[in-house]
Amino acid sequence: MTQNQHDISAVTLNAMQMRADELKSMVVRTPVVPLQSSLISRILDNGTLHLKLECFQHTGTFKARGALSVARSIPIARKSKGITAASAGNHAIASAWAARQCNMSAKVVMQSSANPFRVALARAENAEVIMKDGGPATFGEAERLQREEGRTFIHPFEGINTTLGAAGVGLEFLEDVPDLEAVIVSVGASPRADRDSHIVMKVLLEAGYQVIPVNPREAGNSILGQTCYGSLAEIDVPVDMVEIFRSSEAALGVTEEAVAIGAKVVWMQLQIVNYQAAEIAESSGIKVVMDRCPKLELQKAYWTNRVR
Repeated sequence: MTQNQHDISAVTLNAMQMRADELKSMVVRTPVVPLQSSLISRILDNGTLHLKLECFQHTGTFKARGALSVARSIPIARKSKGITAASAGNHAIASAWAARQCNMSAKVVMQSSANPFRVALARAENAEVIMKDGGPATFGEAERLQREEGRTFIHPFEGINTTLGAAGVGLEFLEDVPDLEAVIVSVGASPRADRDSHIVMKVLLEAGYQVIPVNPREAGNSILGQTCYGSLAEIDVPVDMVEIFRSSEAALGVTEEAVAIGAKVVWMQLQIVNYQAAEIAESSGIKVVMDRCPKLELQKAYWTNRVR
């Protein structure tokens, strides 16, 4: 385990189920519906694509689950200090909502580039909104509020309570679609259509795979219609393959995370090679592919079966 990784031993199926039971009266059990599309049916060879409609969740995203989980876990003695959060939009709104549900004050820090409508939604939840430049400035201000005012910082994607709360999405999905076939995670996914990671993700989706993007800078946002996570540890469904769009050096840390979550395959994109990472993965029973592109393999009809 690297220094930057978190101890996720407390994230067990039993703990997820217990947290879901605790929150179920306060969150919406959102519907899962099959997508009715002749085109998708042909692409999936008569398979079915199911959509989990978290757009009907409180505040409009799954973020409400994790934020509420953290807010309810704050000790009584600290509730009077309130909470803070840093976000471009969805997480700030969710944190403000969660604070209001728990009768706490909220000061949320939002990026200056945030959509004005999202800023208005956060204020509608009785939050005081502070605008800052994106990245370090946003998180720095939230950390200042935590330090100087004693507020609890609700992180947008890290932390055991955040993970346990968000896991309710996966539990519900697996209950409603128990025969879910494959889940692929793209680490380093980009929202920019000209980036290779975006293009490969699009091809995999069109080929019928479920792809979950991972990118800390885009956590909580949507890439190609899929909710982006900040880390592998946040993902609340079983992962079959982790596809790495990072440097060869960074591949080691990602591979260690893939081992921790029980992935079956680690796939390093073109020009990404790390033999130490490969040895760690293979010693854990994980298959490894290096310096190859799944998009090209699909085009060559090489990858004809889904990873199982």
